[in-house]
Amino acid sequence: MITKNPHANWTGMIAFIGCMAATTVFFIYVLAFQPGPVDQTKTPAIGLTKEQYIERKEVWIKSTPEAIARGEASYKLNCAFFYQEGKTDKFLEMFKSGDLPNKGTELEIFRMISKGNTEQGIMKIDHIREDERWDIVHYLRSLNTNLPSTSRSDWKQFFKEGA
Repeated sequence: MITKNPHANWTGMIAFIGCMAATTVFFIYVLAFQPGPVDQTKTPAIGLTKEQYIERKEVWIKSTPEAIARGEASYKLNCAFFYQEGKTDKFLEMFKSGDLPNKGTELEIFRMISKGNTEQGIMKIDHIREDERWDIVHYLRSLNTNLPSTSRSDWKQFFKEGA
């Protein structure tokens, strides 16, 4: 004859509740104290005046070696897995060869990666901050120095659209 132990279920229930409590405390700790992969030192553009936003854009659109390096790292983190087929990154090859769906100016590349282009199989990357997208633009343009620059009138229109 098998007898049932009435305390066995309570022991399991207490262990379960203890694990759930520990998991909840750990989850709250991670949310509250861990910054995660996003750079928390940069302030968002939300709440800026139009003039402040344009000042930031003027910094973002300048290609520097630092911006290119940040863009390469950001591309590898946020974009590369979309385009890799085997060991070749078709998207980077498109930039290196200059075989782009548009001229390849700074603004065209920014708009292309911000909005995507389903006809060309280009994924939009609007999930990352605008300054990081500009860094990616600088990195992609660094792959081919023969790409044309944005015209002065296009820049003026861009800054009018800005804020």
